[in-house]
Amino acid sequence: MSQTKIGIIASGSGSNAEAIMEACESGILNGLAEVVTLICNKNGAYCLERAQNHGIPCILIESEGFDGTREEFDRRLVAELTSAGVNVVCLIEVIESFNNSVS
Repeated sequence: MSQTKIGIIASGSGSNAEAIMEACESGILNGLAEVVTLICNKNGAYCLERAQNHGIPCILIESEGFDGTREEFDRRLVAELTSAGVNVVCLIEVIESFNNSVS
């Protein structure tokens, strides 16, 4: 069975994101899943530090002041997730939702 590659989208403290990271690292999931990236839209959010402490690559795409439309922002998120090989996305502590037009 292939390993599930999890991408986390978070914008807060990251306690829930860290619980997922720790579950993957602890072996409780029998090696069936790993967190491969964390994407955050808020500079300085603690979830970024938590991910770095676990060796998880982080991507900051700030929504405030983003130079583009909401659809372009969503497409950038999808592109980053795809680039990381993600096949499961966890939306954690995210207030804004994806635009339905992203495929």
